[in-house]
Amino acid sequence: MDTNAILKKNFRYNLLEGALYLSTNPILYAPVFFPALIRNLGGGSLAVGAFPVMVYLVYFLPQVFAAHYATTMPFRKPFVVRWGMVQRMLVLFLGVVIGMFGASMQTLALFGLFVLFSLNQAAAAITAPAWFDLVVKTTTDTDRGKLMGLRTASGSILGLVNSAVLTYVIGTVVFPLNYAAIILLMFMLQSLSLVVLNRVEEVEPSPVREAMPLSKLYERIKAILESDAVFRRFLISAALLTIGLMPFGFFLIAAMTRYSLGESYVGWFTSTIVFTQIFSGVALGYLADRYGHRFTLLICATATCGASLVALASNNVWYYFVVFFMVGVNLSLELITRYNFAVDCAPENDRPMYIGLMNAWLAPWYCFSFLGGWVVDKFGYEMVFGGGLVFAVIGIVVLVLTPDPRRAKLALSSK
Repeated sequence: MDTNAILKKNFRYNLLEGALYLSTNPILYAPVFFPALIRNLGGGSLAVGAFPVMVYLVYFLPQVFAAHYATTMPFRKPFVVRWGMVQRMLVLFLGVVIGMFGASMQTLALFGLFVLFSLNQAAAAITAPAWFDLVVKTTTDTDRGKLMGLRTASGSILGLVNSAVLTYVIGTVVFPLNYAAIILLMFMLQSLSLVVLNRVEEVEPSPVREAMPLSKLYERIKAILESDAVFRRFLISAALLTIGLMPFGFFLIAAMTRYSLGESYVGWFTSTIVFTQIFSGVALGYLADRYGHRFTLLICATATCGASLVALASNNVWYYFVVFFMVGVNLSLELITRYNFAVDCAPENDRPMYIGLMNAWLAPWYCFSFLGGWVVDKFGYEMVFGGGLVFAVIGIVVLVLTPDPRRAKLALSSK
């Protein structure tokens, strides 16, 4: 099979894998399902705020080490499939724990939720740099933005079905079996995505680096930061925008508390996010290919500001549908276009390292979500929404002042 045929086949498999996996994102990774579950298990604002802190810390902090390990392997796929299986089994265990203990032993179930989902994210962290480099290896640069946009849109279409199932199950099945059933459905979809990923053909070995001790790894990281001013400035912007995401975990709880909403709104708000992603994912993917990933990052950051601003101005529940529309725009491509920006900054043999370094840098900034839980209890939701808005605006300013690395590379290649 010729190279073009392999690339086309890989494009289709990467797209189908993404559709299946990303269809679970509006439930497992959007700020609706788990805040509601924590609330039902007796957790307060501090628990809601602590959940994303724990999850993102264990997801982002190990990635610089995982990225270094990935650069020592000529082929990425076996590693990605092996750790992807571990990640998915932890989703299965979580569904079982919630179903068995969510009614009779809520403290134990809440503890299990934090531990098992954190371990799930740790497995994802180990996998992420190698997985994204596998995607980059097995597709063309000119198709990457389109692939990511289509993955998001197709995943959102399937996710809309999942949201409808969520709305029905949450409203008709007794707690905690309703939440457990949804988690087990997500396990099945993610497992199917792994089967599809295993069909991707990784033909050529990657350039490899020799394993190095931690002292030399530190020196390598220091050298990257000292030599790459664009990447440095991007990291500052990304940190500020991460703090700007602090209100996301509290939008649902604020709406349900203020307007005494029923559990069915967990499904309706999730559907709003998913419906938005169907269109915004495709649009942002094509815009990324045409105008660069900095441009789409700015759109996602503007949506972050818009969500907090509308939540501040809300005086009835309908405002929150606009809030979750903005959340959907951000979630449709913000994480993956941030990966692409880091890849555009990196030399070929350092792509996993740049991704891992970026994610490890961002991990501590998610601690502001825990601070947000304390602020909610002391000063109310408005203070959290306003604080997130201010940091997001500053992050946008820094990003505007950051050059687009892809344009710089294209300018050099044309000389």
